[in-house]
Amino acid sequence: MSPRKNLFKPLFVSSLVAIILAATSPTHAQYFQDDFEDGSATDGNPVTWSDYPPPFNLGTFAVVDGDLVITPATTGPVNGADRNYREKDVVVANRLFHDVNVLARVRALTDAPSIIGIGTLDTHFADNGIGMSVNSSIVFDGARRYLLMNYENNLSTTRLGLVDTNISQSASDVNLRVAIAGDVASFSVWADEEAEPTSPQLQRKLPRSFQNTEGQVVIWAGNADGVDSPVAFRSITVVPEPSAAMLGSVAYLTLLSRVRRCRNPQPESPRRFV
Repeated sequence: MSPRKNLFKPLFVSSLVAIILAATSPTHAQYFQDDFEDGSATDGNPVTWSDYPPPFNLGTFAVVDGDLVITPATTGPVNGADRNYREKDVVVANRLFHDVNVLARVRALTDAPSIIGIGTLDTHFADNGIGMSVNSSIVFDGARRYLLMNYENNLSTTRLGLVDTNISQSASDVNLRVAIAGDVASFSVWADEEAEPTSPQLQRKLPRSFQNTEGQVVIWAGNADGVDSPVAFRSITVVPEPSAAMLGSVAYLTLLSRVRRCRNPQPESPRRFV
């Protein structure tokens, strides 16, 4: 992993986050920004990240040099009978969301095939694996790069959309934004040095069964064919959706975080790949 080059650390960032959240949502205690600078993902500051239930718990997660690094297993049971694929999921413990906007800055730490994803409205944790979720991911399968959105309902997976992309999750930091507003799911992806797209690359209407669902936020990394594919989550911001004022403030905070954490460049499962 590249050496950290902290140019400066604005002392007011965490306070500014708290003020913004308090001003924009009556349930602001549910929302947060985590840049993992405190060195822990499990201390409750600002949230507690926990292992996902089997079988999507294959691997490890730990804070390394201010990043939450998820490393899927390379041996052991596979997540899909159709391929040698293993996935490691990490969930925000004890918090439920519906109308939510999740922004993650991520990077694959190798050039090997990998998948990086965000799950929303996820009820599997409470339902012992039988529940629902909306899953959005960027995938490099070794030959093709694409963005994928699907939903799960009681162990059945339905693809909502797939579009090809030229964005490489290993060539630079990449931003993933997933938004749930009522019964509409949106997914935007852009390289960190580029501007956010004016329209999401994927935007789909969800089934009626999701309209009143509250679920957890999940992040994950997956590999293929037993290769080592660790992924770094630089920062994650979870805010209410929709909120134009909030998103403008989050963009400013993301810019501060990017400057603060400047780095050198780093040299199909039935569930996730449908």
